[in-house]
Amino acid sequence: MSPLVTHSAWLVAPAHMDTKVSSASTESQSWTNIVETARIKELRNPGVINPEIAQNSATLILGYMMLDDLKNAQFAWKRMSEQGKKKFSFVNEIWKLWTFLRKKDRKGFHAFVNGGKWEPPFEAMVQALQDKERTKAIRFIKNSYQSISLVKVADLIGLTGEEAKRKVESLGWRCEKELVYPKKPEVKTGGANEPLDIGDLKMLSEYILQFESK
Repeated sequence: MSPLVTHSAWLVAPAHMDTKVSSASTESQSWTNIVETARIKELRNPGVINPEIAQNSATLILGYMMLDDLKNAQFAWKRMSEQGKKKFSFVNEIWKLWTFLRKKDRKGFHAFVNGGKWEPPFEAMVQALQDKERTKAIRFIKNSYQSISLVKVADLIGLTGEEAKRKVESLGWRCEKELVYPKKPEVKTGGANEPLDIGDLKMLSEYILQFESK
């Protein structure tokens, strides 16, 4: 990979921002702030080709992926010059993550993350993206399957078979003879059950179609 600017001030969260996020909403806001900062830097440096601006572009793409905004991540990629893409290979490594997410290739995504050598500051950012995708996959499995093979679980969450077994057991799920039985969410009593929202339904249907076709 190309050398990186590893101590850029623009990547540091503002003083008032808690870098150890304690909730999903706080984490989302933190990434929104990172995206806004990177977008401003991009606008102020049109046509500039150097390591810092290339790193900014890669951060912008990663930030959009963290916000599940693949369309704007794609636009950020397209705005980067072909010369910059060729000169700074690390941008192409970040973009490769987008291609896996776009195809909903969870196995490929995790294999690429685990097999890559991610330099600062991308190491922490890519790990955050992988953690987010792993959390989404766990929710998908829990809501979609009464039972699923341990091999498929390992593929979806990007762990080895033994690691996946320990993970599902830590969630209180049952694992017997290479089959995993997810623990379903508790049904609320005393009122109507809340239905899945449109986003959840769309995600579940797309994931099932994509995953079962592999």
